[in-house]
Amino acid sequence: MAFRSKALVPTVQAVASVAVLVLLVRQAQVDAIAAAFSQASLGWLAVALVAKTAGLTLHELRLWVSLLPDHRRPVWPVVVIGYAAGLVNTVLPMRSGDLFAIVLLRTEVDVPAPAAVSAVALTALLEALAFGLFLLGVLVFGAAHFDALLGTARADQATLAVGLLALGALGAATVAVLVARRLGAAEPVTGPGLVAGLRDTLQSAGDHLGRPGLASGNLALAGGQVVCLLVTFGSLLPAAAIDVAFPLLAVSGILAVGSLASIALPPTLAAGPAAVSVFVLAFFGVGEAQALAYAALTWVVNVIPALTVGAVPLWRRIGRLGETLRKV
Repeated sequence: MAFRSKALVPTVQAVASVAVLVLLVRQAQVDAIAAAFSQASLGWLAVALVAKTAGLTLHELRLWVSLLPDHRRPVWPVVVIGYAAGLVNTVLPMRSGDLFAIVLLRTEVDVPAPAAVSAVALTALLEALAFGLFLLGVLVFGAAHFDALLGTARADQATLAVGLLALGALGAATVAVLVARRLGAAEPVTGPGLVAGLRDTLQSAGDHLGRPGLASGNLALAGGQVVCLLVTFGSLLPAAAIDVAFPLLAVSGILAVGSLASIALPPTLAAGPAAVSVFVLAFFGVGEAQALAYAALTWVVNVIPALTVGAVPLWRRIGRLGETLRKV
């Protein structure tokens, strides 16, 4: 019974993905998609692949930074663990690779469980904070041009969507930072139990965030990671021969909505990127065939770099993957 319940989720996701892809491809017609895809620029695609790989490496370097100051470990083993976990996140939904990373940090570099959970959470938290700040900047400096670019009705929708995403990311990150910093200054809680473990995790995060130089350095690296994402997905617009009036807004929408879609549909299933590309790029007057060609390129840059850096590390640790998933 347990096996069936675990197999049900990926089965439903696969069926849903196939259904979404069939609907999108039938509407846009295969020959139109193939024609749009055949115009792809390999030079821009190469830029996107390099930027994506750099972003992955920055993310795993930040995992190492997030272990500081109390759990300093050699850099490369932690980065390799991050590469393996990143590939799992690419293949599976619901951030399954994060659980894998926690187990590997415990077993391979002897990081206590609360500190491992804290490091993984901080890596994601500060990335969300950096992306929220970026979205807020897009809203502040780009809102004046939304009407001319999108029309009044769509400009209102874009402003509302970007504003909610920015405020949501900033609000959640700020609350988490304040709680962690407050608990980090409290007396340690010892003993077994879920509450003590959670408190220990938050105290570890608070210790990191309570050091301005360390926290600001981590946030700066997260900003660099966001820049890599923007370069990656921005380069795919000319790669797919797509010309929009405000590419920064288009890329922001694709990244924001795509991050939500990846929770249910991992990038390897392709349906999430396809649906997101068609939905977001339609606001900019891009046809479905070109949007699906762009989605195909996003699949390439989501999967190929993760495979390149993560395949060997994951293969060497594949025996632990089943154990990790059983703990979900």
